[in-house]
Amino acid sequence: MSDKLFIEDLKRANPIEQVIGETPGWTTITGHGRYLSTREHPSMRIDTQRQWFNRFSTTDEWGDVIKWLEIRNGWDFKTAVEFLCRRSGTATPNWSAESSAERIAFKEREDVFDVAVSVFERELWNTPAAMDYVRSRGWTDETIKSAKLGYSGDKTDRTRMVKEMSDAIVLSGGDPRSVAGATIVGFNGDVKRWLHEHDLDEKSEWIEQGFVPSFVASDVLVYPHFQYGHCIYFSGRRIKPYFVDGKLVKSKNPSKILVGDKKLYFNWEVSPTSKQLIIVEGQADAVTIGQWGYPAVALGGVYLDDRLLKSLGVGDERKEIDYYLALDSDAPGAIAVSKVADLFGPMVRLITWKGIGGIDTFIDPVDGEEKEVKDANDLLRGMQS
Repeated sequence: MSDKLFIEDLKRANPIEQVIGETPGWTTITGHGRYLSTREHPSMRIDTQRQWFNRFSTTDEWGDVIKWLEIRNGWDFKTAVEFLCRRSGTATPNWSAESSAERIAFKEREDVFDVAVSVFERELWNTPAAMDYVRSRGWTDETIKSAKLGYSGDKTDRTRMVKEMSDAIVLSGGDPRSVAGATIVGFNGDVKRWLHEHDLDEKSEWIEQGFVPSFVASDVLVYPHFQYGHCIYFSGRRIKPYFVDGKLVKSKNPSKILVGDKKLYFNWEVSPTSKQLIIVEGQADAVTIGQWGYPAVALGGVYLDDRLLKSLGVGDERKEIDYYLALDSDAPGAIAVSKVADLFGPMVRLITWKGIGGIDTFIDPVDGEEKEVKDANDLLRGMQS
């Protein structure tokens, strides 16, 4: 069994609401249904479907049941896993027999990216201009917190952001010079040697300029991509016009050399028990649909191969999922619909955003111009204009 499957089975054997309820000072669980809290700490939200906790009073406390034990008890990953094994009567993994290098690298990325989520999130709430942009999308503060949206910081503040992020990574036991660390804060020095040490493909541009570009201080709204209770990827949306060779560039993603291919973006309403799934193009649309209370996944330029389709439950007879295809209502979106719909089969339902509720246009609060509705976020802003 792979590490991921073992951990997921272990989590299912140790429901997070039960483990939290056994923690001194957190024993009075309140609420019913999907979302629970504790009487001692009402800012706590326990999502029983995603098996996830989030303290809205702080940006630093969130995650799965393993992260809960690490934070509350000061344990490392191995200690927390072994405790859950004892609690559920599960056999303890034979750590020495596993691929330690691969496991350490995977865990290091999770840890570094989870730390980065909190730093980016804090930067968003402390930056009025970034908050104005996020709220201009029509999102409530609860939505912003549920999605754990962040801000990379402005390029004029690079030195502070690199230091703050690097310090946070070190404080958590990580290494800013690791591949995961460099994905966030960049790397300066002998780039060719660094790439060779980490068995990465050489990139001549980086070698010539003497540094690996950072994700921090790039002036983007940061969307953290979560899987199994941890951040596995970041994507960014420019909050101000940004041009490269005269062409407007709206998005920013980490280098494929460092983190591999782009990842799907799931909103916080998606869970293993979801009976429906709305497929959209952009991350903003998935966030908007989450605000409406529905599970959604954003393609974000990801090519849907058989492996990813399987991860969405396509073809799995054990899952009864209604799929809704809601790509952009423009010419490129229409072309994409015909291609993507075939992947999900004849029962997929199609949604066209323009005209819902009689809303065909919206006033963009950023530039004050009237524009046609083409996606979920346009529709949301049209409802509010």
